[in-house]
Amino acid sequence: MMRLKTLCLLVVLLTCFACDKKKSEGPTYDYLPPIPVEALENIRVNSSFADVIYNEYGISMNWPTPQTVTNSLTYIQTGTHVAANSCQPTARIMYSTPEDLLCEMDVYISDGCLHVVLLEEGQPSSASLLTETGARFYTKIVEDFLNRG
Repeated sequence: MMRLKTLCLLVVLLTCFACDKKKSEGPTYDYLPPIPVEALENIRVNSSFADVIYNEYGISMNWPTPQTVTNSLTYIQTGTHVAANSCQPTARIMYSTPEDLLCEMDVYISDGCLHVVLLEEGQPSSASLLTETGARFYTKIVEDFLNRG
């Protein structure tokens, strides 16, 4: 019984150290092409709602209609390149149809990063800078959360 407890404690500690190490590693990608206009159009045409979850803040919000989804896409600069960096995602956007998850994007708004990364099968596939309005929008949500305290 004591061996089992020791083994479980060891596994928990190793997991904690592994997670900590991952946070401090460099970029998860060297270069990503801009998010294709076709991908954004696919979201605009097919996504009927989206959920946004801020990873470290316990904040979640919803874009409940196709129009609010379309508005969210105006926060993305098309054709822009994002340099490799060591920033961590601040939020995840999940664009959905009534039946299924259409796609996901990570939002980066910390440590000088102001961009989104389109994920395909959970992996970064393309990235684009946020517009000034988009950067203000996502940043203000975190600032309002932190200042309400």
